[in-house]
Amino acid sequence: MKAEVTQGRKIGSYLGRVAIRASGSFNLQTAQGVIQGMGYRYCKVIQRADGYGYSQPLNPKEAELRSARYPSPA
Repeated sequence: MKAEVTQGRKIGSYLGRVAIRASGSFNLQTAQGVIQGMGYRYCKVIQRADGYGYSQPLNPKEAELRSARYPSPA
């Protein structure tokens, strides 16, 4: 999960794993430690733990380079 906090005591950008609390807020486990009580409005899901591989869409230049490097068998 990625969190962009714009107001309050926890202002900043955070990236890590999420744990949902009984109150409805989140705990965010980052490389630096645990951020407790994160509000849902600042959170954005980056990857789901459902076994499916997610990726960002390629821009046209990256897609062209990839197709040139790995041509599809025709």
